[in-house]
Amino acid sequence: MPAFDFFLMNLIVAISASILCRVFLSERSTADYCISWFIIYISQIIFSLEILGMSGLISLRNALLLNTVFLILVFLLAKYIKTQQNESFISKFQDLLSRIELSKIEIFCISVVISFLVVKVFINLVNPPFGWDSLNYHFTFAVEWLKHGNLSMPPTVFDDPGPSYYPINGSLFYLWLILPFKNVFLADLGQLPFFVLSALSVFSIARKIGLEKKFAFYATTLFILIPNFFKQLQVAYVDVMVAAFLLASLNFLLALNKGFSLKNTFFFSAALGLALGTKTTALPFVLVIFIPFLLLCFTRKETKNGPWLFFLGSFVILATGGFSYFRNFIMTGNPLYPLNFNIFNLQIFKGVIDNQIYRTAIRPGDYRIAKILFSEGLGAQTVLIFLPAFLIGLPVLAAFKKWRAGFLLYYFMSLPLLFILIYRFLLPLPNLRYIYVIFGIASVIAFYVLNNLRIPKNAVIVAFAICVLASMGE
Repeated sequence: MPAFDFFLMNLIVAISASILCRVFLSERSTADYCISWFIIYISQIIFSLEILGMSGLISLRNALLLNTVFLILVFLLAKYIKTQQNESFISKFQDLLSRIELSKIEIFCISVVISFLVVKVFINLVNPPFGWDSLNYHFTFAVEWLKHGNLSMPPTVFDDPGPSYYPINGSLFYLWLILPFKNVFLADLGQLPFFVLSALSVFSIARKIGLEKKFAFYATTLFILIPNFFKQLQVAYVDVMVAAFLLASLNFLLALNKGFSLKNTFFFSAALGLALGTKTTALPFVLVIFIPFLLLCFTRKETKNGPWLFFLGSFVILATGGFSYFRNFIMTGNPLYPLNFNIFNLQIFKGVIDNQIYRTAIRPGDYRIAKILFSEGLGAQTVLIFLPAFLIGLPVLAAFKKWRAGFLLYYFMSLPLLFILIYRFLLPLPNLRYIYVIFGIASVIAFYVLNNLRIPKNAVIVAFAICVLASMGE
């Protein structure tokens, strides 16, 4: 029974993740707990499929057996470690439900999100998949791996050698969803969990920089209702996955600034590694996010474990995201193959395609501000709230904190600009789906600015409602 197999295989991994969270996680917010749980859950799925793929043993039965072994080991580890167990996820969830008090506008927004979500899910379930990426390699590669039992590198149509060498974390998750059904019935909804992870990460980031729950909720809602972002639910790409992992890593980076610990280091590094192993275009964003972690490791005077945590974090990043890069290096001598990688005309890794070849697809006007803001489905929130707040975010921070806010908050406020420069000058194509993470960050910055400028809450609610209604129309 495919449905039973699907339920069983996910239940096994979910229980493993829950046990690890209950044993090792200290008191955390419900959002942080859920994010941590999902990072462990997805890491175990990818790690188990990589082991089976390298062994030539990919099958539903072997996936169930291997993850059952993992569950037993986790259970024995939990029994062996003499620590006081923390609240379970169910207890945290029940406590959260008991404390929820929603206003009418919040209930309305949740209803809008759920309604459109149900429509998107229904459309995906009754229609065949579409989209260049999913039909050319995300699904086709997963099917080839299932048929042959290994992680082979099939060629793609149109003579483009690139997809065969792309990072495979996203495709491995699609393979996980294909295994029990032997079709893409549920795999076509593969980005849905990461949509939720993105929302949780934005909410948690907002809370960490000092926003009240109401403003954190507004920031999260406007982000996920960006039409260009929301429509990704109907295609089996990996861009929502990348945004979710990058936002989760930023969440734990902010947690590291408050508590420089082994646990925060692990989750920061795991989320960053998962992003790295999902899409090559995430690499420059990963490097930018990694830099403050490096600085924290070697400049925090109150901890003596910084260098050790740096090496641990680097190892976790490579473990969760380095598989494809190691494979490419072993096969071709170039971890970024087929890209011909040069720095200042100095060849670092020899490939067969220059970045300029990809950039020939760029048309005049692709980077025009008017086109991006008004023709790409970014919603009224981007024009009315996100962009103005981003432009004055740093001045507002400097004015109200008087340079006492700390490096990391200024760094966070600068991220949209840094990522826009990466998008404009480093990424090969002007696809806005590559930079969804910017809009998550900008939504938090926007409400941080509104909060510090002490804009009347009624005015904020009116602007928020207008943006929600405008997003519904798009």
